[in-house]
Amino acid sequence: MSSPHSSRHSSKSEKDLATDLKNINADLEQVKEPVPAELDLEDRDPTEMNEFVKVSWEDVFAEPKDVHSYPTVWINAFKCYRGSRFWCYRICSLICGIPFAFLWGISFAMITFWHIWCVIPSLKAYMIEIVCLRKFWSVCIHTFFDPCYESMALMFSRIHVNFIAGEPASRRASRESVVYNQSLHVV
Repeated sequence: MSSPHSSRHSSKSEKDLATDLKNINADLEQVKEPVPAELDLEDRDPTEMNEFVKVSWEDVFAEPKDVHSYPTVWINAFKCYRGSRFWCYRICSLICGIPFAFLWGISFAMITFWHIWCVIPSLKAYMIEIVCLRKFWSVCIHTFFDPCYESMALMFSRIHVNFIAGEPASRRASRESVVYNQSLHVV
């Protein structure tokens, strides 16, 4: 015993099924997050930061000209490598990508915070304070060490070494003369 309401209800739900499905798809499209303008989904390494990570088949495997495996082995190994690399990376990035991005975001935020609010102000304060110490150190160096270094430079500038080329080393050692001018004049 079917009521007129039940047949009308079932026919209405059949007609509205396509409309409801379109509404659900429209709702899902609204829920879908828009891609930010600065995010390029095609070129995901625009600065070529990971250029050294070359893991394509040609970068990892090669057979020399004289030694080749069976073509079916080479083809299936290629498919296996490409598929396992693709799906393993996808699964790992699905499981770990968002948590790692969250942790790295926190890490870089803390580094930035530390740098902006602690390191740079500390360096500025240090540079201001070091000026006084630099002037004091300069006076000490010029007062105590400059006279010693000038005297030693004057003393060593008066040493003359004569070298006679073409003689054996044993004779040269006996003939080398070191002349020291004893008339040091300190100005």
